[in-house]
Amino acid sequence: KLRELKAIDHAIRDLATTMPIHHLELAPSSLEYRNVGITDAARHWVSQVGTPQSSRDIAEALVNRGITTRSRNFVATVYATLAHAEEFQRTHDGRWILREQKRRSDPSH
Repeated sequence: KLRELKAIDHAIRDLATTMPIHHLELAPSSLEYRNVGITDAARHWVSQVGTPQSSRDIAEALVNRGITTRSRNFVATVYATLAHAEEFQRTHDGRWILREQKRRSDPSH
């Protein structure tokens, strides 16, 4: 039963990361990342937060800080961008962390 619940929870998390953000048309609360690329902005934000973040959380943070996009599914765009960025790594639960943060938090490295 526990394995089934974990599989359902994982499926829900995966769906949440691929669902589009519908409020992208709203004005950002900051223009901090207005002229910054996705990878650089995500690196800065995840570094500031200091804990693993989902693709959705990163996408929302970037939009709220001034990244502009015409993407129909910015969460998927963020996911694809970070998946190809060497400095990012996914955690066991599918969130993103900077490789340098992973090394600092892992006593075996």
